[in-house]
Amino acid sequence: MKPVAKGMKFVAVAVSSGALSAVGAMPAAADSRVAVSVATKASSLPTGPATGYPFGYVMDEGSKTSLLPPNDGDVDQSRVASAPRVGPFTINPNGPPTVWPDACKLTSLAQLKALEPSITGLRGNHAGSKAELLGTGHTAPHNTQCQFNLKTTFEPQGYGSTGSYVIVQIEAIDTGAPALYREALTAQKGEAHKYPAQYADYPNLKNSVQCFDDSTELQCLKGDVNFWVGGQKVTGGDYFGSDQAIWVVQIEIPLAEVLGAELKTS
Repeated sequence: MKPVAKGMKFVAVAVSSGALSAVGAMPAAADSRVAVSVATKASSLPTGPATGYPFGYVMDEGSKTSLLPPNDGDVDQSRVASAPRVGPFTINPNGPPTVWPDACKLTSLAQLKALEPSITGLRGNHAGSKAELLGTGHTAPHNTQCQFNLKTTFEPQGYGSTGSYVIVQIEAIDTGAPALYREALTAQKGEAHKYPAQYADYPNLKNSVQCFDDSTELQCLKGDVNFWVGGQKVTGGDYFGSDQAIWVVQIEIPLAEVLGAELKTS
Protein backbone atom coordinates (compact mmCIF):
# COMPACT_ATOMS: atom_id res chain seq x y z
CA MET A 1 0.00 0.00 0.00
CA LYS A 2 1.15 3.47 -0.72
CA PRO A 3 1.66 6.33 1.79
CA VAL A 4 -0.43 9.44 1.51
CA ALA A 5 1.32 12.23 -0.33
CA LYS A 6 2.44 15.33 1.50
CA GLY A 7 0.00 18.19 1.45
CA MET A 8 -3.11 16.12 2.17
CA LYS A 9 -5.18 17.06 5.17
CA PHE A 10 -5.58 13.51 6.22
CA VAL A 11 -3.36 10.47 6.49
CA ALA A 12 -4.49 7.00 7.45
CA VAL A 13 -2.30 5.91 10.32
CA ALA A 14 -4.44 3.47 12.27
CA VAL A 15 -4.27 3.80 16.04
CA SER A 16 -5.05 0.64 17.97
CA SER A 17 -4.03 -0.19 21.54
CA GLY A 18 -1.50 2.62 21.49
CA ALA A 19 0.40 1.33 18.47
CA LEU A 20 0.72 3.01 15.10
CA SER A 21 0.76 1.13 11.84
CA ALA A 22 2.67 2.27 8.76
CA VAL A 23 1.34 5.34 6.97
CA GLY A 24 -1.56 4.46 4.72
CA ALA A 25 -1.55 0.80 5.75
CA MET A 26 -4.22 -1.23 7.46
CA PRO A 27 -3.30 -2.78 10.84
CA ALA A 28 -1.61 -6.15 10.69
CA ALA A 29 -4.67 -7.85 12.15
CA ALA A 30 -6.69 -6.63 9.19
CA ASP A 31 -4.44 -8.15 6.54
CA SER A 32 -6.91 -9.66 4.11
CA ARG A 33 -4.94 -11.59 1.52
CA VAL A 34 -1.90 -13.79 1.64
CA ALA A 35 1.42 -12.82 0.14
CA VAL A 36 2.78 -15.23 -2.43
CA SER A 37 5.98 -15.50 -4.40
CA VAL A 38 5.81 -14.76 -8.10
CA ALA A 39 7.96 -15.46 -11.09
CA THR A 40 10.97 -13.20 -11.38
CA LYS A 41 10.12 -12.44 -15.01
CA ALA A 42 6.62 -11.71 -16.24
CA SER A 43 5.30 -10.86 -19.64
CA SER A 44 3.68 -7.52 -20.41
CA LEU A 45 0.09 -6.98 -19.34
CA PRO A 46 -2.37 -8.99 -21.44
CA THR A 47 -5.09 -7.20 -23.36
CA GLY A 48 -8.81 -7.81 -22.97
CA PRO A 49 -10.78 -8.79 -19.86
CA ALA A 50 -9.41 -10.87 -17.03
CA THR A 51 -9.65 -14.61 -17.56
CA GLY A 52 -10.22 -17.51 -15.22
CA TYR A 53 -12.55 -15.74 -12.79
CA PRO A 54 -14.04 -17.07 -10.60
CA PHE A 55 -12.47 -20.52 -10.79
CA GLY A 56 -8.80 -19.66 -10.44
CA TYR A 57 -6.64 -18.18 -7.73
CA VAL A 58 -6.37 -14.43 -7.44
CA MET A 59 -2.62 -14.61 -6.90
CA ASP A 60 -1.30 -17.82 -8.43
CA GLU A 61 2.47 -18.05 -8.35
CA GLY A 62 3.81 -16.69 -11.59
CA SER A 63 0.37 -15.85 -12.94
CA LYS A 64 0.44 -13.48 -15.92
CA THR A 65 -3.24 -12.48 -15.88
CA SER A 66 -5.39 -10.97 -13.17
CA LEU A 67 -8.14 -13.32 -12.11
CA LEU A 68 -10.02 -10.57 -10.33
CA PRO A 69 -13.36 -9.67 -11.95
CA PRO A 70 -12.81 -7.33 -14.91
CA ASN A 71 -15.81 -5.09 -14.08
CA ASP A 72 -19.00 -4.99 -12.02
CA GLY A 73 -20.96 -7.00 -14.58
CA ASP A 74 -21.57 -9.82 -12.08
CA VAL A 75 -22.70 -7.51 -9.27
CA ASP A 76 -26.39 -7.82 -8.37
CA GLN A 77 -27.40 -4.22 -9.05
CA SER A 78 -30.90 -4.77 -7.65
CA ARG A 79 -29.28 -5.27 -4.25
CA VAL A 80 -27.14 -2.15 -4.65
CA ALA A 81 -30.26 -0.13 -5.51
CA SER A 82 -32.47 -1.52 -2.73
CA ALA A 83 -30.00 -1.83 0.15
CA PRO A 84 -31.07 0.38 3.07
CA ARG A 85 -29.11 3.63 3.19
CA VAL A 86 -27.40 4.88 6.32
CA GLY A 87 -26.43 8.27 4.77
CA PRO A 88 -26.32 10.60 3.04
CA PHE A 89 -22.98 11.88 4.26
CA THR A 90 -22.42 15.45 3.12
CA ILE A 91 -18.72 16.27 3.25
CA ASN A 92 -17.03 19.63 2.95
CA PRO A 93 -13.40 18.91 2.01
CA ASN A 94 -12.46 22.34 3.33
CA GLY A 95 -14.35 21.84 6.58
CA PRO A 96 -12.94 20.79 9.97
CA PRO A 97 -12.34 17.09 10.73
CA THR A 98 -15.09 17.18 13.34
CA VAL A 99 -17.70 17.13 10.56
CA TRP A 100 -16.18 14.18 8.70
CA PRO A 101 -18.11 10.91 9.01
CA ASP A 102 -17.20 8.12 11.39
CA ALA A 103 -16.06 5.06 9.39
CA CYS A 104 -18.06 2.76 11.65
CA LYS A 105 -21.24 4.59 10.62
CA LEU A 106 -20.64 4.31 6.86
CA THR A 107 -22.44 0.97 6.70
CA SER A 108 -24.64 -1.22 8.88
CA LEU A 109 -25.48 -4.87 9.37
CA ALA A 110 -28.83 -4.37 7.63
CA GLN A 111 -27.07 -2.87 4.62
CA LEU A 112 -24.43 -5.60 4.46
CA LYS A 113 -27.09 -8.33 4.71
CA ALA A 114 -29.07 -6.71 1.90
CA LEU A 115 -25.98 -6.56 -0.32
CA GLU A 116 -25.01 -10.18 0.41
CA PRO A 117 -27.73 -12.41 1.93
CA SER A 118 -25.17 -15.01 3.05
CA ILE A 119 -24.19 -12.50 5.77
CA THR A 120 -26.36 -13.29 8.80
CA GLY A 121 -24.89 -11.23 11.63
CA LEU A 122 -21.84 -9.75 13.31
CA ARG A 123 -19.28 -11.54 15.46
CA GLY A 124 -19.02 -9.08 18.32
CA ASN A 125 -18.87 -5.32 17.98
CA HIS A 126 -17.30 -3.57 15.03
CA ALA A 127 -13.68 -2.54 15.59
CA GLY A 128 -12.86 1.09 14.81
CA SER A 129 -9.52 2.88 14.72
CA LYS A 130 -8.49 6.49 14.23
CA ALA A 131 -5.82 8.12 12.11
CA GLU A 132 -3.32 10.93 12.32
CA LEU A 133 -4.29 14.28 10.85
CA LEU A 134 -1.43 15.23 8.57
CA GLY A 135 0.77 18.00 9.89
CA THR A 136 -1.05 18.36 13.22
CA GLY A 137 0.31 15.60 15.41
CA HIS A 138 -3.26 14.83 16.47
CA THR A 139 -5.55 11.93 15.70
CA ALA A 140 -8.86 12.29 13.93
CA PRO A 141 -11.89 12.90 16.17
CA HIS A 142 -13.77 9.97 14.61
CA ASN A 143 -12.93 6.45 13.48
CA THR A 144 -11.29 6.50 10.06
CA GLN A 145 -11.26 2.71 9.64
CA CYS A 146 -13.76 0.10 10.78
CA GLN A 147 -13.77 -3.69 10.61
CA PHE A 148 -17.02 -5.67 10.66
CA ASN A 149 -16.48 -9.31 11.61
CA LEU A 150 -19.23 -11.34 10.02
CA LYS A 151 -21.36 -14.39 10.68
CA THR A 152 -22.25 -16.11 7.42
CA THR A 153 -24.12 -19.12 6.10
CA PHE A 154 -20.84 -20.52 4.75
CA GLU A 155 -18.82 -19.95 7.93
CA PRO A 156 -16.81 -23.10 8.78
CA GLN A 157 -16.87 -24.64 12.23
CA GLY A 158 -14.24 -23.40 14.64
CA TYR A 159 -13.77 -19.99 13.01
CA GLY A 160 -15.33 -17.93 15.78
CA SER A 161 -12.53 -15.34 15.77
CA THR A 162 -10.99 -15.67 12.31
CA GLY A 163 -13.93 -15.72 9.93
CA SER A 164 -15.00 -13.44 7.12
CA TYR A 165 -14.95 -9.69 7.52
CA VAL A 166 -15.42 -6.35 5.76
CA ILE A 167 -13.33 -3.20 6.30
CA VAL A 168 -14.14 0.36 5.31
CA GLN A 169 -11.57 3.14 5.57
CA ILE A 170 -11.52 6.86 4.86
CA GLU A 171 -8.11 7.53 3.39
CA ALA A 172 -8.31 11.20 2.40
CA ILE A 173 -10.86 14.02 2.34
CA ASP A 174 -9.36 16.91 0.44
CA THR A 175 -9.56 18.72 -2.88
CA GLY A 176 -6.26 16.98 -3.62
CA ALA A 177 -7.79 13.50 -3.13
CA PRO A 178 -8.28 12.91 -6.89
CA ALA A 179 -4.59 13.60 -7.54
CA LEU A 180 -3.66 11.30 -4.66
CA TYR A 181 -5.85 8.57 -6.15
CA ARG A 182 -4.35 8.95 -9.63
CA GLU A 183 -0.85 8.77 -8.16
CA ALA A 184 -1.68 5.51 -6.33
CA LEU A 185 -3.37 4.07 -9.43
CA THR A 186 -0.36 4.87 -11.61
CA ALA A 187 1.97 3.23 -9.11
CA GLN A 188 -0.22 0.11 -8.93
CA LYS A 189 -0.37 -0.13 -12.72
CA GLY A 190 3.42 -0.11 -12.72
CA GLU A 191 3.49 -2.97 -10.23
CA ALA A 192 0.92 -4.81 -12.33
CA HIS A 193 3.37 -5.13 -15.20
CA LYS A 194 5.38 -7.40 -12.91
CA TYR A 195 2.48 -8.89 -10.94
CA PRO A 196 -0.70 -8.63 -13.04
CA ALA A 197 -2.54 -11.17 -10.88
CA GLN A 198 -2.62 -8.56 -8.12
CA TYR A 199 -4.38 -5.73 -9.95
CA ALA A 200 -7.71 -4.80 -11.48
CA ASP A 201 -9.02 -1.34 -12.47
CA TYR A 202 -12.69 -0.33 -12.20
CA PRO A 203 -12.90 3.23 -13.56
CA ASN A 204 -16.66 3.30 -14.20
CA LEU A 205 -18.55 1.85 -11.26
CA LYS A 206 -22.08 2.91 -10.37
CA ASN A 207 -22.79 6.22 -8.62
CA SER A 208 -19.68 7.93 -10.06
CA VAL A 209 -17.27 5.72 -8.13
CA GLN A 210 -13.94 4.58 -9.50
CA CYS A 211 -11.79 1.97 -7.79
CA PHE A 212 -8.80 -0.25 -8.34
CA ASP A 213 -7.92 -3.47 -6.54
CA ASP A 214 -4.36 -3.49 -5.22
CA SER A 215 -4.61 -7.16 -4.14
CA THR A 216 -5.42 -6.16 -0.56
CA GLU A 217 -8.48 -3.92 -0.89
CA LEU A 218 -10.33 -1.64 -3.27
CA GLN A 219 -8.95 1.88 -3.28
CA CYS A 220 -11.81 4.13 -4.38
CA LEU A 221 -12.59 7.73 -5.24
CA LYS A 222 -15.86 9.65 -5.13
CA GLY A 223 -15.48 13.38 -5.63
CA ASP A 224 -12.96 14.63 -3.09
CA VAL A 225 -13.18 11.52 -0.92
CA ASN A 226 -10.63 8.72 -1.19
CA PHE A 227 -11.96 5.63 0.61
CA TRP A 228 -11.03 1.96 0.74
CA VAL A 229 -13.17 -1.19 0.98
CA GLY A 230 -11.56 -4.51 1.84
CA GLY A 231 -12.17 -7.78 3.57
CA GLN A 232 -11.86 -11.52 3.35
CA LYS A 233 -14.17 -14.43 2.66
CA VAL A 234 -13.38 -17.54 4.71
CA THR A 235 -15.04 -20.80 3.67
CA GLY A 236 -12.57 -23.36 4.98
CA GLY A 237 -9.26 -24.02 6.67
CA ASP A 238 -7.24 -22.99 3.64
CA TYR A 239 -7.09 -19.68 1.81
CA PHE A 240 -8.77 -19.82 -1.60
CA GLY A 241 -8.08 -17.00 -4.04
CA SER A 242 -11.24 -17.92 -5.92
CA ASP A 243 -13.23 -17.15 -2.76
CA GLN A 244 -11.56 -13.76 -2.57
CA ALA A 245 -12.34 -12.96 -6.20
CA ILE A 246 -15.98 -13.81 -5.56
CA TRP A 247 -15.95 -11.68 -2.38
CA VAL A 248 -14.92 -8.68 -4.48
CA VAL A 249 -18.14 -9.14 -6.49
CA GLN A 250 -20.35 -10.16 -3.58
CA ILE A 251 -19.58 -7.36 -1.14
CA GLU A 252 -16.58 -5.13 -1.90
CA ILE A 253 -17.72 -3.58 -5.20
CA PRO A 254 -21.41 -3.40 -4.11
CA LEU A 255 -20.48 -1.62 -0.87
CA ALA A 256 -18.22 0.80 -2.76
CA GLU A 257 -21.11 1.59 -5.12
CA VAL A 258 -23.54 2.15 -2.23
CA LEU A 259 -21.03 4.47 -0.57
CA GLY A 260 -20.83 6.32 -3.86
CA ALA A 261 -24.53 7.05 -3.60
CA GLU A 262 -24.20 8.21 0.01
CA LEU A 263 -21.00 10.29 -0.06
CA LYS A 264 -21.78 13.79 -1.23
CA THR A 265 -19.42 16.76 -1.20
CA SER A 266 -20.63 20.29 -0.57
